[in-house]
Amino acid sequence: MSKYLFVSVCTFLSLLLGYPHHAEAKKMAPKELQLNPAASSLEWVGTKKLGGRHMGKVTLKKGMVTFDGENFLGGEIEIDLASIEVTDIPKDNKDNQKLVTHLKSDDFFGVDKYPTAKFVIKSAKKLTPKEYEFVGDLTIKGVTKPHTLRAEITMNDKETRATGTLKIDRTEFGIKYGSANFFKLAADRVINNDFELKFNLVAQ
Repeated sequence: MSKYLFVSVCTFLSLLLGYPHHAEAKKMAPKELQLNPAASSLEWVGTKKLGGRHMGKVTLKKGMVTFDGENFLGGEIEIDLASIEVTDIPKDNKDNQKLVTHLKSDDFFGVDKYPTAKFVIKSAKKLTPKEYEFVGDLTIKGVTKPHTLRAEITMNDKETRATGTLKIDRTEFGIKYGSANFFKLAADRVINNDFELKFNLVAQ
């Protein structure tokens, strides 16, 4: 083998064996994105056994997510429960503030003692090009339970947006008021255990 051929073969082998290291170096480093409370929205819906319901809003306090370009690695979302609003009753109606006060009381979220709720992302799985399944720990009223939610993720150069609906069994977190599981109530007074939280979270 000529000297030049030997050098060429050695160079080729070094590049081939070294390729995985080069590819690894090109991997995107984990990136942290902060959620924007002003651009995000959270809407809740609670229903009764006989079909009645109430709706409202609550504010995102803060949050962040980490990802490496395609894969979500973790994150944390914190909700300001003291910001609970009712939107299906006019604000100037006395029943609006009455319901808000009740939701903030110990019968429901006990806001004075537990002013925030939190979801900590432990893992994420891509289901479709836009849909992800997130597994994490949900904490409400000082009680933490494992929870799974699905969200549609859209990204562009300016923002990352997650939208979806989280269904929560309030009794798992010690919120028993009006539940037929714990009290004998007339049907028109029974509040369903599950409530929904529709989220539109924006990270920039």
